[in-house]
Amino acid sequence: MKKLVLTMALAFGVMLAVNAQEVKNTVQEQKSVITDTIKSEDFKPVNLDQVTPKVQEAVKVLAEKFDINALFVDEKKQLTKVEATDKADKSKKVFYFDAEGKEVKLQ
Repeated sequence: MKKLVLTMALAFGVMLAVNAQEVKNTVQEQKSVITDTIKSEDFKPVNLDQVTPKVQEAVKVLAEKFDINALFVDEKKQLTKVEATDKADKSKKVFYFDAEGKEVKLQ
């Protein structure tokens, strides 16, 4: 009887480990899809005067704490991508704004 219980516990543990690995792989695949969407070739480089006035204002506010490195626009998705460097710690960050100048958090 002890061997049966031990065998069942071992089998359950193996099934649990396999299931956990499948969930991990699914999450990694979802992150990959999101990253591919963000890095799409739909973003085209632009100048500040080529974006909407609301986005211009948002970028100017951002420029108080960040050096603006580049601006890109995806006209199809109506998103503006801003690559910037933090003036304080020199870390590089990417911001996304919608057509209304509101920051969009992409994961």
